[in-house]
Amino acid sequence: MYNCAMLQGKKRLLLGCILLACSLPVLGWGLWPMGRVNRTTPALPVELGSAELEVPPGRGAEAGEVLVEPRWIGVEWPRLARLGDAQVIRLTLGVGGDERPEASQQLSAGPAGGPVAALVDLSSRHNVLAEARLEMAGATLAPAGNVLEPMPAGMPLVFEWQVRPAGSGALDGVVWVHLRYVPRQEGAEIRRVLSTQRITIQVVDLLGLDGFSARLLGGVGSLLGAALILGAAVAAYGSQAPARLTLRRVGRNGLHSIQNKNR
Repeated sequence: MYNCAMLQGKKRLLLGCILLACSLPVLGWGLWPMGRVNRTTPALPVELGSAELEVPPGRGAEAGEVLVEPRWIGVEWPRLARLGDAQVIRLTLGVGGDERPEASQQLSAGPAGGPVAALVDLSSRHNVLAEARLEMAGATLAPAGNVLEPMPAGMPLVFEWQVRPAGSGALDGVVWVHLRYVPRQEGAEIRRVLSTQRITIQVVDLLGLDGFSARLLGGVGSLLGAALILGAAVAAYGSQAPARLTLRRVGRNGLHSIQNKNR
């Protein structure tokens, strides 16, 4: 009976160790944070013609470059993504200054070898809006389509998208950023491309498992393996307790017998 219980305990211990050894890597893969990529570029001025600018005669600017203020564009996206897990793509329209001094220098300088362009600020006559759109085939996007936000002067602007890949492999996407100048009174709206940002996400799976399935199987397997190991340890300790008690009783009886003989 004692040997049978010991054999069952060893089997449970071995099964628990195998289950734990197989489940922990799966759980770790499902929980391990994926690396992210950050890219920052200066936002170049948008060239507009004199008709669009409505420059009064005698101002000396036949064509100008319009941007309310120097800005830089930062894009953050995951380098790797688990299949089925929602990922965040973030685009920031930052304000030029100490953070990105090269952006201010590039905006104020003219073309290479040419004169400095006339920078015209339309914010006094127009409402300035930033429009962003993420295009990425093979994934569910939220929000989808164009996202329009007012661009307040001196304040950064952040756009975020949630991306849920539908299959493994490389996901190629493009983030479009437009500036829209909506006249406060009369006149035509001006809409120009500010920047296009190309990104690539590598979607991976684990033997066909997505992120949720890997975390579920790994978590359940780890709990079962730990429970089997703990149960085997408790059973082994419990089965050895009667044997130790019997040895103690035998030792005491032997000692009493020796003492009685000596008497």
